Amino acid sequence: MLVTLGTNQVLASGGSFTAPYACRSVQKVFIRVDDAGNTAYDHTVTIQLGSRTICNGILGWGLKGFSASQGGTSDYQARMSYQIDLGSHQLLNNENLYVTVKAGTNALDFVDVSALVDEPAGNYPVRYTQYADTTFTAD
Repeated sequence: MLVTLGTNQVLASGGSFTAPYACRSVQKVFIRVDDAGNTAYDHTVTIQLGSRTICNGILGWGLKGFSASQGGTSDYQARMSYQIDLGSHQLLNNENLYVTVKAGTNALDFVDVSALVDEPAGNYPVRYTQYADTTFTAD
């Protein structure tokens, strides 16, 4: 089921928007950013399932590039849209889905967030981690 978590959210420089949703599982998250200042790429995305972090402050530019490598495409300056394929994560009791979009040093005119939730499980869960150095570790 495709659900809208937030539409036309305006973010000031450094501001953030968190979209919560109660569901049993999450498969994909869709982000669209419009910015007349040609800085739509200047944001990060965090996705949490309760206290579990699945996507931790990943740059929008990198997520858009990853989405494009899987067949999606969109502009990258004035507007960009992409999907984050999470496989299929099951939420535990009393957990909610939280998608946070945080503007970078530039304000963003409009941010839309949607998610594909409660679809039949079939794919392995996927986590996104952004490393700032050359040491790659996993839990």
